Amino acid sequence: MTSTDLASSCSVRIAFSPIVVGTGAPIVGPEIDTIGYRWALVILNLGVIPTGGAAGVVRVQGADTSGGSFVNLPAAAFTILDADDNSIKTGLMDLNEFPRFLRLNGTGAATGNNLLGATMVLYGPQLPGLPDFSAGGADALTFSALTK
Repeated sequence: MTSTDLASSCSVRIAFSPIVVGTGAPIVGPEIDTIGYRWALVILNLGVIPTGGAAGVVRVQGADTSGGSFVNLPAAAFTILDADDNSIKTGLMDLNEFPRFLRLNGTGAATGNNLLGATMVLYGPQLPGLPDFSAGGADALTFSALTK
């Protein structure tokens, strides 16, 4: 990853495949190993979200080891409202501040079927000399919701 071109500096991962999620049904994505990358851009693609009912939520979870115990990361979440039909929500994560393994987890909105999918783009090489808070360092997290 020493090159500066986009193809060698990033990796696009499916955080969860496009799915139809029933009323309040669980959403659990695969674990994603972030080793060697500095940033993660989480992209949540929303299709039809039925009106009425309680909001759904998609959270970013982290674990220090593969197959480990995943926990919700503070403030790293997307709320899904009926007004979010056919929209994109994004969040930017500084991977030095998060556990090594990430996944998305949540529930669909409380009324009808929700259509959604998510992608995680890992990019930027991890440079030597940067502080690494990833091993259990959930006290200084930075998650920026970039769009509505």
